Amino acid sequence: MSDRQALVNYLAEHDARCPSCRYQLRGLTHDRCPECGDVLRLGVDGDDPAGLGPLLAIALPATAAATSGIYWLLFIVQDIAIDPLNSSYGPVDFLLTFALLLAAIPLILVLAMRRAFVRLPPKRRWMLARLSAGITLALIAIDLAYNLLLFY
Repeated sequence: MSDRQALVNYLAEHDARCPSCRYQLRGLTHDRCPECGDVLRLGVDGDDPAGLGPLLAIALPATAAATSGIYWLLFIVQDIAIDPLNSSYGPVDFLLTFALLLAAIPLILVLAMRRAFVRLPPKRRWMLARLSAGITLALIAIDLAYNLLLFY
């Protein structure tokens, strides 16, 4: 029995979803997903087919950085609202706040383009996740160091 026939036989009796687009494949008669066109294969996939590992690696630091950016922004707005001429925040504070808010961009892009992200090869997904998380964690470290210098 060929791999293609084994896949068709399996899908005749089992519910399964396309690893790329999550389309329901039960009853499929060929080895391509009718939704996204990806070639399917029957096997045990040890990788994270839904791409959740890399997504979490992007989401957690990006959320932390954006939250810190919002926190800073609220303090700056409050300080300016109380006394606009004598604000204790300078250009570094504004730049750091802006950078922290920008750290959410990779998360927004991945969520908006989730199907394209999941279709990437696992190595590429993890490379993008590591790059995004590294940059974001560096921004958080700079924010922490700046706060320690500023307040202590």
